[in-house]
Amino acid sequence: TTAPDVADVVDRVDTTAPEDVADTSTAPETTDVAPRLDIVDTADTSDEGPPPPDPCLLEGDLLAHVDQARMLTDLEALIGLGERATPEGQAAALDYVRAQLELLDDAVITEHAYSWAGKQWTNLEATFAGAGQADTWVLAGAHVDATSETPTIFSPGADDDASGVAAVLEIARALDGCAPERSVRLLFFTNGEGGVVGSEAYVTHLPDD
Repeated sequence: TTAPDVADVVDRVDTTAPEDVADTSTAPETTDVAPRLDIVDTADTSDEGPPPPDPCLLEGDLLAHVDQARMLTDLEALIGLGERATPEGQAAALDYVRAQLELLDDAVITEHAYSWAGKQWTNLEATFAGAGQADTWVLAGAHVDATSETPTIFSPGADDDASGVAAVLEIARALDGCAPERSVRLLFFTNGEGGVVGSEAYVTHLPDD
């Protein structure tokens, strides 16, 4: 008994619908759906997958942080000082090294002062605290001074030892933000050409343990 009533309702709706209502029952008549979907579609950014692995935890991946162009910049800056034999020249080299280390977040910079030949000298150290075995240490160092036949006038020392200083600086940059298992101390010695004076003074200064 209800079928005729339903039919009457359907007929009434069909006959009274406004003629200007858009018919969306067929795809060809719809022109604005795709652009509207593009605006709200976040599929491209919502499914990026898992984050990339932490390079600090992967063996060998710290090498990916090494920038040869940056090392060359360090090398050229040290050579460009002209001489690194006098107290002033060595101080200028340490100033450059310190400025680079101060750009890093994790390096704890400390000076080690010592006396030699009637003058005061300074070694520079940068420490990265170990996350696990903090009481065991890895040390790496280079000397900032250079010599030549006329050391107080011109001693560029590209490979003795500006390249070593550049390498140790780059180790510092690679370690920044990547807490090592053991503590790492990077050392920049003065008076290496005078008979490893700076490094010997530093070792003497170390505690017995």
